[in-house]
Amino acid sequence: MAVETLRQVVEPINDPRLGRHAEFDAQSLNYPMRELTATTRTPRSKKWTIRQRLNQGQKPHCVGYSIGMEIGMQPYYHNVTDFLSDIMYREAQKIDYWPGENYAGTSVIAGMKIAQQLGFYHEYRWALPGTPVDDIVLCLSHIGPVEMGTTWYTGMYQPDADGLVHPTGQAVGGHAYVLSELDWNKKRVYSPNTWGDAGFWLSLDDLEKLIYQNGEAVVPVKRD
Repeated sequence: MAVETLRQVVEPINDPRLGRHAEFDAQSLNYPMRELTATTRTPRSKKWTIRQRLNQGQKPHCVGYSIGMEIGMQPYYHNVTDFLSDIMYREAQKIDYWPGENYAGTSVIAGMKIAQQLGFYHEYRWALPGTPVDDIVLCLSHIGPVEMGTTWYTGMYQPDADGLVHPTGQAVGGHAYVLSELDWNKKRVYSPNTWGDAGFWLSLDDLEKLIYQNGEAVVPVKRD
């Protein structure tokens, strides 16, 4: 199935928090991340400061909460509450591809459209399946936090001795999360996650695998 026509509900297995479904719009291909970094060739370690952590609890609202956490990060620090994150999730369900709202989860693109309607974003750029991980690395280095939507695996629940989680084992659903830090020396990225506990690190190799497996990344470039 072509990227521009992919619309897929991924039912979570034994974890109600996994609420990201894949929905790719052909128009997104006209707004690639790569254009933002055409003159920027050098990755650098970068940490975007988090104003506050959000906790989605046991709800499948990861799209609303991860976008809410991104809105609250450096450099803008908007005060985004759990309440507003829930609203963004509910409104996203109304405009995503799937009719009705009697299902769990929504798509990242629907969440971004709602954030745009609320005035937080004016424009955003995409990395869709097949995009080199370098594009995400450079945006995280120089542009801002990066919102992700990927498959979640059993191997991603428990970090290894180096603090890394890995997309191994069984696929158990889809998850939306925001990347807030790049450690270029160790070739890894960090997400604070929205589950109320510690975040997680991903190697750049594993991040690239997740993007190729119907993953997506999006970075806002104009905000209010």
